[in-house]
Amino acid sequence: MDNQIISLQQFREARTTPGLTDRARVVAVTGGKGGIGKSFIAANLAAVWAAQGVRTLAVDADFGMADLNLMLGVAPQRSVLDVLCGVPIADVLVSAHGIDLLPGLNGSTTLANLEPGERRALLAAIDTLEDDYDVCVIDAPPGISDTGVDMSAAASLVVVVLSPEPVSLADAYACLKAMCVRHSLRRAYVVPNNVGSEQEAAETFERLKTIVDRFLGVELIKMPHIPRDAAVSTTCALGVPLVCHVPDSPAARAIKIIARRLAVEAPSPAAESMRLFGSRVSAQDGQPVATTAEAGER
Repeated sequence: MDNQIISLQQFREARTTPGLTDRARVVAVTGGKGGIGKSFIAANLAAVWAAQGVRTLAVDADFGMADLNLMLGVAPQRSVLDVLCGVPIADVLVSAHGIDLLPGLNGSTTLANLEPGERRALLAAIDTLEDDYDVCVIDAPPGISDTGVDMSAAASLVVVVLSPEPVSLADAYACLKAMCVRHSLRRAYVVPNNVGSEQEAAETFERLKTIVDRFLGVELIKMPHIPRDAAVSTTCALGVPLVCHVPDSPAARAIKIIARRLAVEAPSPAAESMRLFGSRVSAQDGQPVATTAEAGER
């Protein structure tokens, strides 16, 4: 089962079936706090789909604290900062493991504090890639920043990564609340990560679901949990996705199952206020926005 091929046709049908969507599927991977494996999961989901011939774009939306380039073992010469300064987005993309990556820039205060117009311009630039990809995986920044909440809520599928620690639970709730209040989020897919057993995963999910059902009313869908796996830290250090380097490890098998599940899920409506692979910005908003970044920040 975990070795079943994720059919490219599943993504094609998701774009053409009435009642689903006519745009590339956009999957945002988010979470309430850093260090819970969000970037690891985003990179590996993208790698699973790319390995099956699905045209896959990965966006490192933690623009100022970028990690996906490290996860994928690349050293980009350009970043989204160049896109905002007018460089065509296609010239900024880098490829690794069959994935096209739109990289952020680690340590960039400019990218960490984007203005609303800059976020709209960046989303408009990403939107121009719609016809080139079947799926876009967004590695969203953790927490409730405007950029993180907006990018996540604009996706067709929102994946929330959760660990068993109480702090992770509280922060995941805050993240969901921000997306619910600001963008009327209706549904999210929860991935318990780095858990010791199925029981621990179920208990972790139920604690979050109980409080969300009581105060937010967002539908939470439990995805398969990712078990603790010593191979995870090794592959992250190598800059190779786990599903490529140790494809039969417990965590890799779990990610393959999650990827297959997400490939057939019907997407929720994107937030009306954001534009990502579907809704179009106005001509004025769609123009690249100049920034005040120092040259040394590129």
